[in-house]
Amino acid sequence: METVTHDPTEGVHAATGDCVHAIEVRDAERLPSVAGTMGLDPAGVPGATLAEQLELI
Repeated sequence: METVTHDPTEGVHAATGDCVHAIEVRDAERLPSVAGTMGLDPAGVPGATLAEQLELI
């Protein structure tokens, strides 16, 4: 299995150090996935904790 990270830096909100915009998985036989939107306040600032981000989304 090969993974390819897709993390654009122009035209989109920058991902944090523990997140990327997308990961492409090639040649996987079985692939569960969970994806979501970062919880950002109106100024584009993410919540400091997962609980705060969940409140923002």
